[in-house]
Amino acid sequence: MRWRDALHQPDVTLWVTVLAVSGSAPREPGARMAVQPDACFDTIGGGHLEFQAIAHARALLQQGVTRHIERFALGASLGQCCGGVVWLLFERWDAAQCAQMQQALRGEHTVCRLQALHADATGAAWGEVASLRPQLPTALHTALDQADAPRCQWLQQGEQQWLLERFPACDFRIELFGAGHVARALLPLLASLPCTVHWVDSREEMLPADVPDNVQTEWLDLPEQRVAEAAPGSFYLVMTHSHAEDQRLVEHILRRGDAAYCGLIGSRSKRQQFRQRLRRRGVSELQWQALTCPIGVAGIRSKQPAAIAIAVAAELLQRHEARQLQQQGRVQAQA
Repeated sequence: MRWRDALHQPDVTLWVTVLAVSGSAPREPGARMAVQPDACFDTIGGGHLEFQAIAHARALLQQGVTRHIERFALGASLGQCCGGVVWLLFERWDAAQCAQMQQALRGEHTVCRLQALHADATGAAWGEVASLRPQLPTALHTALDQADAPRCQWLQQGEQQWLLERFPACDFRIELFGAGHVARALLPLLASLPCTVHWVDSREEMLPADVPDNVQTEWLDLPEQRVAEAAPGSFYLVMTHSHAEDQRLVEHILRRGDAAYCGLIGSRSKRQQFRQRLRRRGVSELQWQALTCPIGVAGIRSKQPAAIAIAVAAELLQRHEARQLQQQGRVQAQA
């Protein structure tokens, strides 16, 4: 389970965040887990470091400590060979902070969290970068202005220190059409990724009532209506129970022409049939080339829903990360 799944239980939870890293370490700054007296959510890298962090967090919970920073050397004492150093932040959040975090994780717009870490610090401030500027010394304003700033920064000046976290607007938006076996196997994988999922089916009874926080379900008699409403640069997965419905969806997506990915479940034979039909309906060859079918990373031949789901999730990650690198290259070129 993810650390965000504990946000509805602030009274019994302590959050552990990788604040900074020197040298080699299992997770990056910003990685987080939630620790409760009898449960843990997510991971900061596993191994003896995580074992020690969990024990430390539970001790702090018993003591009622609100905030604490601890340094861990990943050497012989922890039985790990990474050789680096990790600083972990242990903190309690009240219900208001948890609500702010839930809002930030929805990814509707970019927001930052600025948490003072010195002894007399109070709760975190939330907002856009510009609104947080007055709360930092002038010498640290450059950290707010970095175009390629890391998601998590540990800022220090003298005895004062802050955690600055950025929660960017979500650019990994998945439009999932169909609620069959593969879609249901795929959903738990997507739930654990930094994405949002809009899950559509024309059969109301197929959509479960209980879904992860980053998933929204919608029943539509004509699922292609959702294509018109989706954000530019969305990742589309078409895997409905009907070839006719699949074809209508693919046609609408290709005609839009702004998909980051358009994947259709099926064989090469299905791809060829759709190509002939859609070309007759006026879909150009250039538009057609945007379709991926079959879907999933190469080398996985199993037809089991779970295996297909893993292959598809891996392909989505590949496409998303390639797109991020491309966008970062554009930003650097313009700088």
